[in-house]
Amino acid sequence: MLEPTGPTLLDVARQAGHPVAGIGQIEELFAGRGITRSIPTSDRSDTMEETIRVLAGVPRGLLVATLARPCEGGGQAVDHRDVVAGLEELDRGLPDLLNALKPGDLLCLTADCGKDAGIAGAGCTREWVPLLVYGPRLAHGVNLGARKTLADVGQTIADALGASHLTSGESFLDALRVG
Repeated sequence: MLEPTGPTLLDVARQAGHPVAGIGQIEELFAGRGITRSIPTSDRSDTMEETIRVLAGVPRGLLVATLARPCEGGGQAVDHRDVVAGLEELDRGLPDLLNALKPGDLLCLTADCGKDAGIAGAGCTREWVPLLVYGPRLAHGVNLGARKTLADVGQTIADALGASHLTSGESFLDALRVG
């Protein structure tokens, strides 16, 4: 396990006194750093179920979940059928996840890289990753544009938690506020 080289969102959230739950492979990805509770899961369905369960029982904090294996496919092409099945599984779980959100919650759905399924090779094949942000009390239909860095997501979450600023990224929380 390679430890992060600098402070992460998990670190600053924990330092700000928030519980930090990692579901799926989060503990592995961050070498256990910044996590107050780790919940390993066996597959995407189990991860979604655990995410909803933990979300319903935790009044505040940071919950980070991974629904796919990091760099899924490695240097091999990923089977399109697996990608489609994963997206369909996510779609089926989204209504329950959205219903579990509390008024002050912020949900960020994104990917860790721009790897196209079906294209062999170890690296990312796209420059952009998807980002969907939702919260029951947030403005709807906000176009966040093309962000300069995925670190903007971490900075936004740190801002929402009242945690220390990270070394990279620009918060877009003000753009999501109603009014």
